Amino acid sequence: MAYADELLELAQELANLHPDQPHQASLRRAVSTAYYALFHLLISEATANWQRPELRATLGRVFDHGPMKQAADKKSTELNKYFDEKPPEGPERTLAHNLRIVTNTFGQAQYHRNEADYNTAREMGFDGSAASHRWHRRRIQKLEHHPRRSRRAGLFGLHASEQGT
Repeated sequence: MAYADELLELAQELANLHPDQPHQASLRRAVSTAYYALFHLLISEATANWQRPELRATLGRVFDHGPMKQAADKKSTELNKYFDEKPPEGPERTLAHNLRIVTNTFGQAQYHRNEADYNTAREMGFDGSAASHRWHRRRIQKLEHHPRRSRRAGLFGLHASEQGT
């Protein structure tokens, strides 16, 4: 089982730890862990074709939450402008569509994680945590069905655009 899959499974277990009387810590960790499942899936996809497999984990350490979010927001803005021009059907449009899903998903997942980790003024309910977990699971499943080429192109773009490349 891949690490991202293990994290998603753990998120589900955390969300269901105390079904009769949910604990804030369990619910918040479930949402945060679901985000990390997506984060690690994206890194895994981005590094999967690195020519030296023994260095893939090291390469994965280069990816950082803040720069990835900034790059995702920037790319999402570019893609929205592209789609505002109503591009014709074809491989370029399909790639852009898939990349827009990746960038939007990452941004939304990070928002949910930040709410769970840092907004202690807001009490999380079991429904909110369960809904967030279902949302993450659906998004990850949707990303897993996208052609690898479009996912990897987008992921390197998330990192590289912030590195000035």
